[in-house]
Amino acid sequence: MGTMSTLAAIRARLAAAEVKNSQTSDGTVFAFWNMKNGGQSTLRFLPDGDPTNTFFWVEKQQIHLKFNGVKNGEQKEVKVYVPCVEMFGKELYPQGCPILSEVRSWYKVAEKTGDDALKTQANSYWKKPTFIMQGFVRENGLTEDNTPENPIRRFTLNKQLYNLVKSGLMDVEMVNIPSDYDHGTDFKILSTMKGTYADYGTSKYARNESALTSVERAAIEQYGLTNLSEFMGKKPDAKELEIIKEMFEASVDGEAYDRERWGNYYRPIGLRSEEKTETTSDSGDATKKQIAEFETKPKQEKIEVTTETNPIDAPAQKATTKEIMDIIRARGKKTE
Repeated sequence: MGTMSTLAAIRARLAAAEVKNSQTSDGTVFAFWNMKNGGQSTLRFLPDGDPTNTFFWVEKQQIHLKFNGVKNGEQKEVKVYVPCVEMFGKELYPQGCPILSEVRSWYKVAEKTGDDALKTQANSYWKKPTFIMQGFVRENGLTEDNTPENPIRRFTLNKQLYNLVKSGLMDVEMVNIPSDYDHGTDFKILSTMKGTYADYGTSKYARNESALTSVERAAIEQYGLTNLSEFMGKKPDAKELEIIKEMFEASVDGEAYDRERWGNYYRPIGLRSEEKTETTSDSGDATKKQIAEFETKPKQEKIEVTTETNPIDAPAQKATTKEIMDIIRARGKKTE
């Protein structure tokens, strides 16, 4: 029996490795987080393939659910990533996110009572954003084994990098939108370290505009631009919303992850469903390395309390992203 168990374990690990390779082999996502300390890569953003999107990015929102191991399996902590349906809009989900509906009440109680422990717990279940963009890698700070044939790469930026992309739009020297074909601006990702954590705080836009090259334009003509919303993950149906709420309650209660109950819906990365039916695990566009990147974000990064994400509905004090983009467009028209 011992030999059979060992052989089964080896086969399971080999199968898991095949799944991982199939997720990461095409190299479409540019893994800038693998740059060494002091590394630099230069990106040239392109518009979203969806002409109705005002921005050159989409925001993907997920909630991280921690479990005390797997029921009848490994007993170390595991984490499951589930979608926050608020990213899809109130028209599709007028009832809102089943998790945030609960967590918002925690924030209100914590604010009234000064309960820091409850606030910390609320933070752990608050939505975590990543920002999906596309474009060219003009300067590559990585040694890549599998550069894709299509040079239009996908970028998944954490909140720190997104804030730098967004705040740079307010610079008075930026006249045109960075994704403009003729008058766009490169963005330089600079990798440094703060302790044991990767830090991208010195990343910035280039000082001068630059037009797309003939080779880059030909690539757009050949391959086209992707609708970025395709990488926001599957929209949960009513049953999946019930599962998300059930998993959330189990996580809060300190239970283990139950493969039989949830394995065909959402599961930890690398944990395979025992059944052969189609699953709807919301790994979406993220690979293990991407998730590791977002898990090792700088310690100083905290949830911002603004009207965009504030559970207590505080008044806004900063310009919205749409207002910033309108300012950039107005600048560009003045120079025409």
